[in-house]
Amino acid sequence: MSKKIWTYIWLPVLILNTVPVCLFGAVFASAYAQGGTANNVDTSQALFWLYVAIFVINWGLAIFVFRKKGNEVRTLITSDGSPFRFHWKPALWMFLAFNGIWAIYILLYAWVAGQWPSYGNLFTWQKILFIVLLPISAGFTEELFWRGFIMTQLEAAGQSPRRAILFSALGFSLVHGIFFPDKLLATFLLGLVAGAYYVRERKLIPLMATHALMDIWSYGLSLFVM
Repeated sequence: MSKKIWTYIWLPVLILNTVPVCLFGAVFASAYAQGGTANNVDTSQALFWLYVAIFVINWGLAIFVFRKKGNEVRTLITSDGSPFRFHWKPALWMFLAFNGIWAIYILLYAWVAGQWPSYGNLFTWQKILFIVLLPISAGFTEELFWRGFIMTQLEAAGQSPRRAILFSALGFSLVHGIFFPDKLLATFLLGLVAGAYYVRERKLIPLMATHALMDIWSYGLSLFVM
C-alpha cells in the first residue's frame, strides 16, 4: 500500500485524538489551577466545543476529498448516477444493523457505568446545533471520507474489497478515540457494516442518512433523557 494512502488514514486519526487530549487537558488544568478537582468540572461545555472542533476537522477532510477528486465525487456518492435510487432491502438491513450495534453499545455502557453521558447543561442554541447540525454534518463528511474516498483509494491501490472494508473500519474507529476500547469496538463494527454495504451497493446517501439519524437519537438521549 502506498505511503500516501497510509497518510490519508493515519493523519485524521492523529489529529482527532490530539484535539480532545489538548482540550480536556486545558479544562482540567484550569479547574485545578482554581483549586477545584476533577469531580467539580462540568464537561458539557467542553464536550460541545470538542464536537464543534470535530465538525471543523471533518469538513476539512470533506473539502480535501472535493479538491482531490473533483468531478469524481459524484461517482463516490453513487456509481450509477442516481444517488437517491437504491435497493431498499440491503439499505434496511444496513440501517437496522448500524443502529442496533449502537443501541446495544449504549445499553451496555449505561449498565456498566450507571448512565449514558449527559450533555444537558448546554444553552438552547447549543442543543439545537448538537441535535441538528452536528449529526447531519458527521453523516455526510465521515461517510464521504471513510467509505467513499478511503475505500476507493484502497481498491485503486490494489487492495481487495475485504481489506478495504477492514482498513477503512479501523481508521473510522480510531478517529472516535483510541483511549476508549469499548467505543473502538463499537465503531469498528459500525465501520464493517457500512463498508460491507458500500462494497455491495456503492451508494453513500443511505449510509449518510443512517449515520445522521443514529447520531440524532443518541445525542438526544444525552441531551434530553440521561
